[in-house]
Amino acid sequence: MNLNNFMKNILYLSVLITSFFSCISCEKLFEYSPYQINIKEGFHNLHDKNLVKLRGIEKHAPDTFTFAIIADNHTWYDEYREVIDHINSNPEILFVLHAGDLTDYGLLKEYEWQQQILSSLKMPYFITIGNHDLLSNGEGIFRKMYGETDYSFTFKNHKFICLNTNIQEVNRDPDFDFLHSELKGRESYSYVFVLAHVAPTALRFSDENESRYRTILAENNVNVSMHGHSNHFSLEEIYNDGVLYLTTSSVKHLEYSLITIRPDTIIIKNISVGK
Repeated sequence: MNLNNFMKNILYLSVLITSFFSCISCEKLFEYSPYQINIKEGFHNLHDKNLVKLRGIEKHAPDTFTFAIIADNHTWYDEYREVIDHINSNPEILFVLHAGDLTDYGLLKEYEWQQQILSSLKMPYFITIGNHDLLSNGEGIFRKMYGETDYSFTFKNHKFICLNTNIQEVNRDPDFDFLHSELKGRESYSYVFVLAHVAPTALRFSDENESRYRTILAENNVNVSMHGHSNHFSLEEIYNDGVLYLTTSSVKHLEYSLITIRPDTIIIKNISVGK
């Protein structure tokens, strides 16, 4: 092969390669990058959108009402759909709380897959971030898709506080100042709930952090501290201080928790789908 023909072949190959990559969008080419935060249209600020829906429900909600808690769906998408369908079949459930670990690796595509399932809920939903959701660039995705990782809302004179307790992944203590601030004026609310993925009894909590968490909740008469992470249902007044600690089961087991609030009591049940 002479030099001219060689150069022509090189040029032709270069044109083919350039044409090939020009036909592929950057979004498709780097679809599984752990740093991608190109959130789909309609998947932004979902907590704000759900809060609007919740306010509409609140106007006509009775004093006795029910909400559900799910957690740890990770990669169990079929089970996730079954649990969501089961919740949708119960007209008494007014809203849903997710106790974290929507994803396994915190990737954008995982967030999108699980959100497509979660968006089939007939009622509003609110999420606390899990330790798996913080992997890769998960925290940035969560903030754009849902909102802040520490936040609160009210419903029918009850308060719900969502707190990021994933100490190892964020390399910092939970924002106890935020928690303490949100509990000011506790006497204005009938019941107060805290939703945090990792419970204070987990090994990743230092003794100091466990003590701070339990003390803040006990001193402010929090009724229930709700968690995921350990994947199995448990309900116990761990510290004998009046605060109930609920861990909801994993979606993997086709289970979730149901909480009914009455003016004089709180009823908590573990629900097994299909039973």
